[in-house]
Amino acid sequence: MISTERLRSLVDYDLETGIFVWKESKGRRKAGERVGCLYYSTSGNEYWQMMVGGYRSTAHRFAWVWCGGVIPEGKVIDHIDGNGLNNRIDNLRVVSPQENALNRKTSRGNSSGFPGVYFSRAHQLWRGQLAYEGQRFHLGLFETPEKAAAEVEGLRKQLYGNFNRNR
Repeated sequence: MISTERLRSLVDYDLETGIFVWKESKGRRKAGERVGCLYYSTSGNEYWQMMVGGYRSTAHRFAWVWCGGVIPEGKVIDHIDGNGLNNRIDNLRVVSPQENALNRKTSRGNSSGFPGVYFSRAHQLWRGQLAYEGQRFHLGLFETPEKAAAEVEGLRKQLYGNFNRNR
């Protein structure tokens, strides 16, 4: 990754908006113009991608470095609110890949609309379940997805703490 000093010599970063702009005009790029473009990850998430000083990465990683942060080996930068386009420094934190996974949105294929709640065809009831550190917790069968979701959410708050983002 590019050094903080080199990055700051090439671009400006607005702490309030999370947007990078070029400091100087060069070729087709103009001073004051936004750096980068929209990028879709393989999981379908939207991010802002940039190429600065010969380094290509996402804007949230550049933002962390621009503010003098170091990304430790084996760690990632997480968007606290889950919005990959919100690159304000106060929305970013260094986490493990496991903690980052806890902050994911509910899957589009989820039929209940609640994380950890699935319909059991065998029982014709809603099942509540949760996985944590390789262990699977079955919370029971419920008549409504809302009842199952309440049980899952209670355990999720106990286990996940700060990584229990409202979905």
